[in-house]
Amino acid sequence: MVSASSAVRSAAELSGKIVAVNPLGGSSHIAVQMWIDKNGGDSKAVRYVEVTFAEMPAALASNRADAAMIAEPALTATLQQQGRILGDVYAALGRSWMTDCIVATESWIDGHAAEAKGSAQALHLAAPWANHNHDKTALISAKLLNIDPAVVRSMRRAIFAEQTTPALLQPVIDAGVAYHALSKPLVAADAFSEYALT
Repeated sequence: MVSASSAVRSAAELSGKIVAVNPLGGSSHIAVQMWIDKNGGDSKAVRYVEVTFAEMPAALASNRADAAMIAEPALTATLQQQGRILGDVYAALGRSWMTDCIVATESWIDGHAAEAKGSAQALHLAAPWANHNHDKTALISAKLLNIDPAVVRSMRRAIFAEQTTPALLQPVIDAGVAYHALSKPLVAADAFSEYALT
């Protein structure tokens, strides 16, 4: 996102500019770099600063940042007041990819097979329900975030994977390696318990 008055219209025009991300080295930072490189820019010619999502609108308004990778609910609020979207940086990772997961050690899973299987089954049932009940999940999210349900309904919200496959994680791993957040290539399938796969 850039401010509404910004002259920046493309990834290439971010060269020499300051882009706010949260956190440095995190998925949003990597996605910004990848999007810039895939869209005619040079991610190495950009200066990145770490700013909390809540502070990003002010950073844009005060010209402390030329662009910002803003997450919801700050994204919707900024669009309504003073900003415009420059690009969908997460699209650089692909159409669908994994951003969150539940992690356990192999020894815990081996010792708690019933709990691991039950947790996975619950998530597999919850995903389609959440995808088809946005009004109900808006109320849940609003309560957890302590914000107006109308704000949640207007936000861009995640779509939950209704099938879990290593193919959803591999693009994230590959991007992490390419942009030096991970030190070596990994095979996504090695990270999955048999209970997680559907």
